Amino acid sequence: LDLLVVVTDWAEQLVGIRATGVFKSWRVLRILRLLRIKKAKQVIEILSEHIRSERLVVVASVTKMLILLMTLCHLIGCCMYLLRRFIDGDIPDTDWLPHDSGLGVRYMQSFHFAMGLFFGEHVVVLHTFTERFFTTACLAMTFTLQIWFVSFITTAMTHLEIISTERSAKFSALSRFMADHNVPREVALKVERNAKHALAEQERNAPEDSIALLKLISDPLMMELHFEMRMPILYVYPFLRVYAEVDPAGTRKICHSAITLLSVAKHDVLFLAAESPFQAFHGPRMLFHVEGELEYMRQAFDKQLVTKDNWISEAVMWTNEWVHHGTLRASCESRLVALDVKKFQEFVTESLTACACIYASSFVDTLNKLEPEELSDIGTYTSDMADILQHVFPDDFMFHRAELDARYGIHRPASADKEETWVSSSP
Repeated sequence: LDLLVVVTDWAEQLVGIRATGVFKSWRVLRILRLLRIKKAKQVIEILSEHIRSERLVVVASVTKMLILLMTLCHLIGCCMYLLRRFIDGDIPDTDWLPHDSGLGVRYMQSFHFAMGLFFGEHVVVLHTFTERFFTTACLAMTFTLQIWFVSFITTAMTHLEIISTERSAKFSALSRFMADHNVPREVALKVERNAKHALAEQERNAPEDSIALLKLISDPLMMELHFEMRMPILYVYPFLRVYAEVDPAGTRKICHSAITLLSVAKHDVLFLAAESPFQAFHGPRMLFHVEGELEYMRQAFDKQLVTKDNWISEAVMWTNEWVHHGTLRASCESRLVALDVKKFQEFVTESLTACACIYASSFVDTLNKLEPEELSDIGTYTSDMADILQHVFPDDFMFHRAELDARYGIHRPASADKEETWVSSSP
């Protein structure tokens, strides 16, 4: 399409269309530029895919219809101007398009004429058969389009009203529930704020269960979809980064069945110091920070801000005697990914590779060498972890080590390039 338009423009330049009077009639080829309007549908579809709010979708639909209406009025007005100015040239100069008026005035007169057709208003006195025929055809077309426009906008506004009504009804029911059960005002406000955040989060990131078509997708394809969606988040954890290359089938099972999305409100506590993750109602889990702000607090230590380069509660994956050594709290509305430890252990146990067992043994050995004040629930990439991964994945980790060392500022001594002999204790 673009090639056709460009070739037309270049042909106009080469044959001298603008300079010679012989080819003046070829200027009609410029109409081919209107074919680019066909691309507008693709652009609108791309924009619609990036609009997540249902209200914005409705507003965008109404805006699209108004733009279409303005475009049609522009085209009809230009056609009427063409008829009156160049075809029916014998019309008196005192008519609604005087020769001495400016281009802007003439355009607005023509646009007003086209807009009037949609509302049954006649602002032009018709003189010739051509004008009457054109106006009659436009009236028949605009009558149908007017019904379509009105019904579409009415449907869109009704849908918007339904959304607002449903939202108001939900919060009204929540307020009545709080009042009926004599919930303190402070707690009721926290619940209401949390509900507003959850509703906004649901509109922005629709839950998988709410997408009906996903229930029709085959299990292998859903497994692949979950891997593409969730693995980029888990990629921050170096063990899973390398393990995905060693056991891709097992990693896909982990992403498909062992991952859940978690939304927390401001001041929500995810775990407390001295709390056992194995006694929590949700069971032991490893957490990954996706969005928001998380604070980790340990006694006698400064408050630590958890970033997306950290992972939380790694020790729960490899030992069943771990207790939390600090308190993790959300300082604002946040989103996390939770990895179910029991399902993870089930999948890695079924794997043909013993990488997870070797890593667990080395990790526990390293953990036991730490002082009590060095223990933390917040994980980060260190030289000790790099050495463990190099031992567990001698061939695969070497392709990731340079990148991870540079990212986390780990400097290896020259002697580290030499081959080391490892003796790992029994699990």
